[in-house]
Amino acid sequence: MAGAEDLDLENGAKLMTSYSNLFFLHYVTKVKPQDSMVQIKSTYMKANILLIILLLIFSCGNGKLRQESKMSESDAILEQSQLPPTEQPAAKLEFTQRQLIKNGQLTFEVRNITSAKEEISKLCTSQNGYISSETQTKYDDRINYSQVIRVPSGKFDALLSTIESLATNVEAKNIITEDVTEEFIDLTARLKTKKELEVRYREILKQAKTVSDILAIESQIGSVRSEIESAEGRLNYLNSQVSFSTLTITYYERIGTDYGFASKFVHSIGEGWDNLLGFLIALTSGWPFLLMALVSFIWWRRRRKKKTVSA
Repeated sequence: MAGAEDLDLENGAKLMTSYSNLFFLHYVTKVKPQDSMVQIKSTYMKANILLIILLLIFSCGNGKLRQESKMSESDAILEQSQLPPTEQPAAKLEFTQRQLIKNGQLTFEVRNITSAKEEISKLCTSQNGYISSETQTKYDDRINYSQVIRVPSGKFDALLSTIESLATNVEAKNIITEDVTEEFIDLTARLKTKKELEVRYREILKQAKTVSDILAIESQIGSVRSEIESAEGRLNYLNSQVSFSTLTITYYERIGTDYGFASKFVHSIGEGWDNLLGFLIALTSGWPFLLMALVSFIWWRRRRKKKTVSA
């Protein structure tokens, strides 16, 4: 751009010199020997005035040329900085295996919840997994444990089978497998394109010369960087879910279970005692009515005795 501008200026200067010589020769040839000194000075004065006018015209044209050259260069930078990301097609990537997210839920009963909990902890450690959360709940008839286990996807099935072998009764089982290969490929391709676009914007930023150009390009870079971080976050999440499967287990142990006549007899005694306590509590809560009944009874007895004595 600078070389072309210098060439135009050089050609303009040569052209200006040629025109100046022509005008000067034109007016000099009009001077005759018999002309007076006043006429000669007038002729030279006209030639100088025309020469000055030509110089002014050339200077204005040169300034306009410089301004247009700068504007063209600035517009070119802005046009390059505003290229939409979609102009660059996303590269197609291929994966040797499908990207699968496997999650499961299992609810079962165990004979001894303490032993089952210890065994499950050992299984998680042996399978390079870990328990991400754990909840214990105690009810009247059972003790309940809920655990969320994260295990490498390749060992999910083995862990599930081993935990099932600890159950005396499996109440519910649910396994969900989600194929995210297409999303994985799309995110990876878009991320590659966005990073290439960011590099291109930064190269254009080095060529920017005005404040407006710099601000416009930096705005585009910020937008692309935000999209890159969003895509990287989603891709990291998918990688985590694909690498490690999630198994949510809920297991419980029944307590106070009847196994025979003796157990039922003891349970009946307990229920009778509870009923007696409940009856006494009900009587206590109704003491005003009992007091009224007692007073009425005493009054009735005394009245009856008086009638008997008078008779």
